[in-house]
Amino acid sequence: MYTNREQMEVRVHKLETEVAVIRSNYATKEDIARLELKLAGTDAKVVGIEIKLAQLETKMVKWFITTSVAMSGLMITTAGLAFTAGAISISA
Repeated sequence: MYTNREQMEVRVHKLETEVAVIRSNYATKEDIARLELKLAGTDAKVVGIEIKLAQLETKMVKWFITTSVAMSGLMITTAGLAFTAGAISISA
């Protein structure tokens, strides 16, 4: 069996190992500075993507409205032809 001193030494060794692992995962000032530089570059990219997305949205709305108007015209024309054909066959 371990004595109190030996138990304490084992526990201290485990703590030292855990602290070493924690320290190895710390971010340094240089790591943070590099990350800030990367993030600064992505801001401009995000703004560019937002602009392109807004332009695409505008194009899609215009396309939808144009298609709706064209489909409405086609439906009115088709209905007019159907009524005209029906009126011709009724009177004949």
